[in-house]
Amino acid sequence: AEASKPTLVNTLTAISDIDDKNGGTLLIPGSHAELSQAMRERRPVGKLPPAINLEAPAGSVTLTDGRILHGTGINHTDEPRIVLLNSMQVNWKRQQENWMLSVRPEVLERASSKLLQRMGFQATTGSQTNEGHGFGARGLIGEHAGALRDFRLAADRGDYVRVGELGPDSTEEELQAPFTLREVVAAARSGGQSAPLGIGGNHEIGG
Repeated sequence: AEASKPTLVNTLTAISDIDDKNGGTLLIPGSHAELSQAMRERRPVGKLPPAINLEAPAGSVTLTDGRILHGTGINHTDEPRIVLLNSMQVNWKRQQENWMLSVRPEVLERASSKLLQRMGFQATTGSQTNEGHGFGARGLIGEHAGALRDFRLAADRGDYVRVGELGPDSTEEELQAPFTLREVVAAARSGGQSAPLGIGGNHEIGG
């Protein structure tokens, strides 16, 4: 991406009033552009302006380029400063938080297809494939060829059977083991939306 185009945008929703007294977020104006340009030109970062405290009334939302230098201010009052932080990034960039590990199983079980995609549980050919499942997928909402939720849930239950190393000397029992991958692919194929290991399959969006 060009230096002028952010790949991540931070949003800050002020639940309470924020200012320099209660530690409003510190920002260095223009630092995102200077740092990006310096990295591209492989030169030292030039002089940056002084940091300022973000001031915003309760109920307001502030958007900032994810590259801008920022930090938490010091709360000099006796009242808590309450804000809601969230980040949005381009679809090819992995989230800062690794939801594949941290999200609770009960949240996964009831999550919508849209939420699963946003948390990274929809593989694409170039990222997040699991034991080959996801090759040929495009990361679309509800796309069976790249759905990864069942792998995580199996791991949480303690019954995830990984394929591991198979070869010419593998026994019939080893080859016919109840691999979780086999179950996931079978479920995807039942809807006509997955080829072997997800390669070259039907890429229609699931219901």
